[in-house]
Formats: sequence, C-alpha cells, structure tokens
Amino acid sequence: MVLLFLDVLESLLLERKKTFERKATQLLPRLQNWKDLEVDIFVYLMLIDHYANLQDWQSLCFYQAEMIKFLGY
Repeated sequence: MVLLFLDVLESLLLERKKTFERKATQLLPRLQNWKDLEVDIFVYLMLIDHYANLQDWQSLCFYQAEMIKFLGY
C-alpha cells in the first residue's frame, strides 16, 4: 500500500500524467482498508490539483465531491 502511494507521488512529481491518473484511481478504492495510513487527503489533493492544471473541470468536480464525502465521514 505504501509503495503504491509512493508510485502515485513519483508519477505526479515526474509529470507522468497518464500513469499518475491510472495509479491514483487504483489507489483510491484501497484507501478505505488502510485508514491508519491517513494518506487519503493527500491523494485527493493531488488529483484535484492535477485536474485543475489540466482544466478538466468534470474530473476536478468529481474528485472535489469525493474529498468532501471523505471529510464528512
């Protein structure tokens, strides 16, 4: 789990956009089982920033809504 998170972070920092999107969306469903790592908010923030930079408003709104749901629990 930690390695997958680090892969996501590395792909973001190296600006591998498609790899980042794929790995981040694979990571999100797994986070529910790993609440003790508390990386959820960082993954959501990375995705929100990524889609804001791409000006992909539909994806941006989706991940903002998902983060709001996460914060509500």
